[in-house]
Amino acid sequence: MKTPNLFILLVLFTILLSSCSTNETLLQEEDHSNLLDTYKISRDESGVYSLDYNLKENIQTEIFLDQSTNTKNIYLYPSDNNSGSRKFTQDLTIEDNQFNVGFVGLNSDNHPQISIIDDNHSIAKSLQGNKLKTYSISLNKEGAFVLDFSVKNNVRVDFVFNEELKIYEIHLEEGKSSETTFSRVLEKVDGYPLKFDFVNHNEKSHQNKPANPDGLPSNRRPRAIII
Repeated sequence: MKTPNLFILLVLFTILLSSCSTNETLLQEEDHSNLLDTYKISRDESGVYSLDYNLKENIQTEIFLDQSTNTKNIYLYPSDNNSGSRKFTQDLTIEDNQFNVGFVGLNSDNHPQISIIDDNHSIAKSLQGNKLKTYSISLNKEGAFVLDFSVKNNVRVDFVFNEELKIYEIHLEEGKSSETTFSRVLEKVDGYPLKFDFVNHNEKSHQNKPANPDGLPSNRRPRAIII
């Protein structure tokens, strides 16, 4: 009777060791699955865009610009140089009313892609009736997307989630309001893009502009798509 009991103990011990080894491997893979810590894309009052992002410890980066699509690809990979977490800033340029940013983790399937559709800032400065002052979209350490923005005086703001289009809409129109700064957490469902549009009402500068490539009116700017 002792031999079977001993055999069972050996089998259980082997399974336990295998389970611990598997869990350790999964944890190691998880540590490298997301090399990016946080990021923020901002537009200032003059319409100029910038990107701020933080890397986790012992992560290196290389940046390549695909001029054909105006995409700034930021490649991230583990390194043995024992560096701490670091912050980087990049200027972003609107070309043909759009720019794209891609974070590519060489050891990861998690590749965030951000597309911004907006007017070129040199043109935007001359727009009349532009109600939005500044805005930023950021991914924080908890994995939440936070939209912060400010509007000019006497601008009424309404938040709507368009169920048909699956787009967060921020409607801006003239009206009395006691607030000029706003912050909202936007939910991104896994496997689906996060989209938000600033919808400018009664803005004469967009009346003679063609619709966006997806057929939506051109007063929906700036627009953002995060994959």
